[in-house]
Amino acid sequence: GTVKDPAGVDIPIDEAVEGGILFESKQSRSRPMSIVQIFEEDLYNADTGEFLDPDFDEIVNLGEAIDRGLLDPNSVVVNDPRSCAVLSLEESIKANLTDHKKGFIKDTSCREKVPLTVAMERGILIARPMSVATAVDIGLYNETTYKFLDPTCGRFFALEEAIEFGLI
Repeated sequence: GTVKDPAGVDIPIDEAVEGGILFESKQSRSRPMSIVQIFEEDLYNADTGEFLDPDFDEIVNLGEAIDRGLLDPNSVVVNDPRSCAVLSLEESIKANLTDHKKGFIKDTSCREKVPLTVAMERGILIARPMSVATAVDIGLYNETTYKFLDPTCGRFFALEEAIEFGLI
């Protein structure tokens, strides 16, 4: 095949690549990203608790990652092991379970601050959508009403709605 160069002349594709007319561009990321996407793309440093904002090539803390629209705060919930409360990420920041400046979460079962990746491994930080079993295990399912609580908005949803709104 051929492509047209800036002068409108047809040139073979291989020559267009060699000449820099055709090149691979970075795929743009949609924002905000889920916590899982951020972990998969290595944009979170578990040692420092900081995030890399790839659009600006800047290091930011958790609060800034949320404020800039890099991290979708509704892509996770926080399960406090001691109280068994399930909070939105923003509620856990207000309750001082999550340190928005340092990017760590308190594991209240042992009183240590852990990176978000470790918190996810321990079941403290739970990605959305989650399985029905996880939602039941952490107390988001009301057996009386047969509905699921979405801690990010405080509303109850039937299973179909919980799936539609990305909880399940």
